[in-house]
Amino acid sequence: AYLCDISEASQLPANIGLFMGVSAGIGFTFGVPISAVLMKSKGVRAPFVVSACVGLLNSLFILTCLPESLAPENRRASIDMRECNPLAAMHTLARNGLMIGASLSYFLLWFAHTGLQVTWMNFFKAAHGWSAGKAGGVLAIFGIGTAFLPRLLLKLMSLSKAVQFGLATYSVSMLALSQARSDLQVYAALVLAAVGSTALPSSLSFLANQASADAKGAMQGATETLKTVNSILGQPFMSAVFAYGISSQRTVPVPGLMFVLGSALLALSCAVFSYTLYAFGHLDLYTT
Repeated sequence: AYLCDISEASQLPANIGLFMGVSAGIGFTFGVPISAVLMKSKGVRAPFVVSACVGLLNSLFILTCLPESLAPENRRASIDMRECNPLAAMHTLARNGLMIGASLSYFLLWFAHTGLQVTWMNFFKAAHGWSAGKAGGVLAIFGIGTAFLPRLLLKLMSLSKAVQFGLATYSVSMLALSQARSDLQVYAALVLAAVGSTALPSSLSFLANQASADAKGAMQGATETLKTVNSILGQPFMSAVFAYGISSQRTVPVPGLMFVLGSALLALSCAVFSYTLYAFGHLDLYTT
């Protein structure tokens, strides 16, 4: 929401991509080894205590040092507490056919991406014998790629085309990951995945740009609710699909089964978004 307030509409996808990618890259580059050291020296609860303290410091910094992002003319005179309900904020995503279709596409995208997040370490261990350090390092590089690629893509195509291109590429990359047999094939698939994952900031920006200047925070709240629902539903479901693929009861283990499903969900997401543009593109408030 803060980025939405301080970013021009044309720069929003690049800024969100930079924020998401750098935070993920730095988080896995430093967070994983620091947590390992804390667990070994102070016990398994230590990383949680440190994380809570870092979160508290971050909250204090925001409250005391971060300036208000919304311009005075865009601030509301009063707040309707009903809009503070995360579920009530969802009506923002159902304003018209364009919003409903784009939101459904965004939900499917995050459902597939959630599968990659929750099974990343276990997949590479089961399918390729990678250590947690190697898998975490590759994930950090993947995140950094996500940080800088949106800016490049948006120099080559419009925001809506970037969403479609990202979804299609992400779908292909997940299918490639499910079939990769060597490290070289994995790296090639992950390059595609880094390009495809730019659909995340691009889709979020597409939704955010449909809101007026004084409603972007509410829009971000609604999309965060979608992501939370994904966490509640997607994490156990995708983990169960992965567990089924590597089950000892199977004659031939298929550790990449979850990625096959993720690829199908991303293809469906791309189809939904493309149809939404075709049917309701005239409602797009930001067409550049």
